[in-house]
Amino acid sequence: MMQRFSFDIPQIFQRAPCGVTSGGFDYDKEADAVYIGTAGVFQSGDFESHTARYSMSFVSNARRLDTLVGRETFSKYILARGVHSPELGRPDKIEKVLVGDNDCDRYSYLPHKSNVGGWVEKIEYWCWEKQSGLSIPFHVEVSQRQEQGSDGIDMEKEFIRPFFDSLVVNHMSSVEIESVQKNRQRICEDQKNRFDENRMSGDDYPDRRFFRTRLHYCGYDFPLPDLGVNL
Repeated sequence: MMQRFSFDIPQIFQRAPCGVTSGGFDYDKEADAVYIGTAGVFQSGDFESHTARYSMSFVSNARRLDTLVGRETFSKYILARGVHSPELGRPDKIEKVLVGDNDCDRYSYLPHKSNVGGWVEKIEYWCWEKQSGLSIPFHVEVSQRQEQGSDGIDMEKEFIRPFFDSLVVNHMSSVEIESVQKNRQRICEDQKNRFDENRMSGDDYPDRRFFRTRLHYCGYDFPLPDLGVNL
């Protein structure tokens, strides 16, 4: 279904566990993205959870502003953005990892108490590859919400490894690549207009360093600012 890559959906999403309360599968053609999730009663061996919720997303050419930022500044940008945005939150751990032929940043958000009870954990991967013809990273995110007292599952083992083990990156056509590049250009132009009109875009420093970082990588005449964080 996706243009940029294909993969096997992890087994936990393929099975139909007893008592599932909700689930979903969505494909966003413009972002070339798949979103899957499920919740309910899960049992595997001695492990059983009655209020578990799992979700996973695979995004090829995200419209998120993050993808405008260059590789050398990317992890600092993500960390600074998390520090300045309570909604997004600061990752607890950042690692640069090589997964197969993919140069990745791994962002771990360790288990923390959920505002609806229980606890939540999230892992994000942003990865750069050389097979598709695109220079922007693809994004993979997994999360689990568990009842208090549950050990949860090993998301690297159950979700991340099966994804990367089955991942096949496709060489995209010139038409597909041009479409992504035009979309990026539209986003850059919109960012420049918003900056010139002094319109904000989410949480930012008082001197709008996030904006200026994105505009620098869009090719506008803005020096690359210091984001003021240490990895």
